[in-house]
Amino acid sequence: MKPFHLMLMILSTYIFFYHVNHLVSLWPDIPYEIGIHYSDGQPDQLGSKSFLLVMPMISLLFWILMQMVVRRPDKLNYVYVTEKNKQLQYRKA
Repeated sequence: MKPFHLMLMILSTYIFFYHVNHLVSLWPDIPYEIGIHYSDGQPDQLGSKSFLLVMPMISLLFWILMQMVVRRPDKLNYVYVTEKNKQLQYRKA
């Protein structure tokens, strides 16, 4: 793995865990019902505070999915791939 990619992976992992840790530390102070949709600055739809866990779960799911896709660049959709430029296209992916 290239040093730049390793640095990005470490940075993104740190940021993810920082936000999850922050959410967990504030969990007791968050009201049971929170506004999940707003119109004119007023909540017009309420939801459970567990709804706050949806975004970290989605981001973790996308991260795992992207890691799986990157490991198999030959399965991605390319335009004008030939035997001559195949390795260059896979490296760019």
